[in-house]
Amino acid sequence: MRIYPLFYPQNMDQIPLPPQGDNARFGYCLDLVNSFGAEPRCAYCGLWMGEPYEHFLLMTMDHIIPKVLVVRKRSGSGPWAETEQLRRFVMSAINCVICCSECNGYHLHTKPTMEQIHTPPQTLDEFMQLRDAVFLKKRERALYRHRQDRDRWKRNWRT
Repeated sequence: MRIYPLFYPQNMDQIPLPPQGDNARFGYCLDLVNSFGAEPRCAYCGLWMGEPYEHFLLMTMDHIIPKVLVVRKRSGSGPWAETEQLRRFVMSAINCVICCSECNGYHLHTKPTMEQIHTPPQTLDEFMQLRDAVFLKKRERALYRHRQDRDRWKRNWRT
């Protein structure tokens, strides 16, 4: 099953480079739009961020499988750093989606289970299956958090 808006390469030769740029709105998100046909829409909640300008300001990019699994700031390597192939999977555009800052903040701690971390994917297909499963969990969590926040907003801010 293919999940919109995720990118599905057919083989290792089709794995794209990491998105380029120095910031989300004018760099790596723009690269995802121009290179892969991604829409400026949050992959988790569906918010259109192409316009108005105030929505555009919310645009960020999420690595579905966290980068910390292959790169850690202090030690320089994460639990999956043993293979260049895994690093390539995690850092490439196949592991990235455009999302709003709110959804990105909702699930910063959503990551593969400890069992999945200790048995990292060995093939592109295994990585894609794990990425898809984590994406669906993140989307579920983001939509749940939006419902919670909307209810709180109705109780506390609306008159």
